[in-house]
Amino acid sequence: SSSSSNKYKLKKQVTEEEMYQLRLKINGRERKRMHDLNLAMDGLREVMPYAHGPSVRKLSKIATLLLARNYILMLTSSLDEMKRLVGEIY
Repeated sequence: SSSSSNKYKLKKQVTEEEMYQLRLKINGRERKRMHDLNLAMDGLREVMPYAHGPSVRKLSKIATLLLARNYILMLTSSLDEMKRLVGEIY
């Protein structure tokens, strides 16, 4: 157990400047991640069938995802029904 506690003592002390630079990098990565996520959500909103326009409030992320899920389920159901109807004809 004393050897495991020694491992931690051997770690180099991180200076305030190094910690600051590390935080800047981490914060920058998180900003980019959120920016990319927001762009993807905007792209999803653009192809979803709901009212667009300056007077219409933008859907929240959760509302966008739920609408997309329900839309996919509805399209799948419609496609299955069309396949069934076409199968009855031929």
